[in-house]
Amino acid sequence: MVYKEYHEYLLKLHFAEQDLSNYLDESNAILNMTQPHSPALTTDKVDGRPKTVPPALKYVMTKEEKDLYRKIEKAKNNVANRKYLVDTKKEELKKSNDDYDKVYVAKYIDNIKPNLNIGLKVNFSLRQINRILKVIDKELAIIRRKVENDGRYRKNKNTSIWDKR
Repeated sequence: MVYKEYHEYLLKLHFAEQDLSNYLDESNAILNMTQPHSPALTTDKVDGRPKTVPPALKYVMTKEEKDLYRKIEKAKNNVANRKYLVDTKKEELKKSNDDYDKVYVAKYIDNIKPNLNIGLKVNFSLRQINRILKVIDKELAIIRRKVENDGRYRKNKNTSIWDKR
């Protein structure tokens, strides 16, 4: 059953995209500090005037200090690799002859409603399709919990990626 691996890769791709988005948001927040505003004065004085750090220099220093360049590039590579894995697994899933894979492709990839349209596509009755979908949904819930509970892929434990849907 290829659909399990495909769904797991899809979830991991989603988390990799979230990581990239978080790093880009952090970079944008640092960039917003360079926008015109009243000068931030420090306690150091040069020739009787307060010393200020140029915003562009502060931006570069902060980004280097947090090592954001490396993190963003690593996240971009991670997303690209995961997209490649998802695409190859999707092709493998579409070529699969397993009944569960056929129903998964029809419902979740081709977005066909679980009625006789799927039955016509995969040659099953509506009852067979519903039984298969119940099994698939249970398996996907297990995979979802496994991936969400894995600390490498979930940084904020208070929110779920499924809350948005």
